[in-house]
Amino acid sequence: VPGPETGRGNLRIAAYARPWRTQAVYASPEDTGFVARMAVEAPATLGHLVEALDSSAGGPFDEDAETTVKLLHGALESVSMMQLANGANSAAVRVASGAWEVLQFANAEEIAPSMWKLTGLLRGQAGTDSAALAGADEGADFVLLNSAVPRIDLSPDEVTLALHWRIGPAGHDFGSGLFARLVQAGAP
Repeated sequence: VPGPETGRGNLRIAAYARPWRTQAVYASPEDTGFVARMAVEAPATLGHLVEALDSSAGGPFDEDAETTVKLLHGALESVSMMQLANGANSAAVRVASGAWEVLQFANAEEIAPSMWKLTGLLRGQAGTDSAALAGADEGADFVLLNSAVPRIDLSPDEVTLALHWRIGPAGHDFGSGLFARLVQAGAP
């Protein structure tokens, strides 16, 4: 998941498990020789879009723009315009092309259990304006980019390298079936 920061190490890990247990993160440039990189201490606020999100050129704050999100875990909250301007309520949405768009929302209203209407959107943030142009389909992944979704520090050589990742419950063997396996580069 991309983060609102730009530059080196713009990769974040969002993890969720029920029941929650600290998640260990391992990486390697190939499918052997994994090295422990970090631990994810808290579950991410995850969900999916209940309705499609239209394409956008990104840019200025749109008070009328809205979307609805069904959360798997967590809650959302409204923020002031000053907090929004300072990066609050950043979220990543997987768009139709498979890329991630970073957007922000000013207002969050729970309209049904775990169902949130988000209004006052800033689209295409953190250099993801091309992803915003793709729009997002109903059911698209949603991740709140807060402290539960830590940034992984990548060396300059790793930023564009597709690394093999294993993420799963701390204290277990990373070769077990409890670990998610994926290949992901640090730069979009």
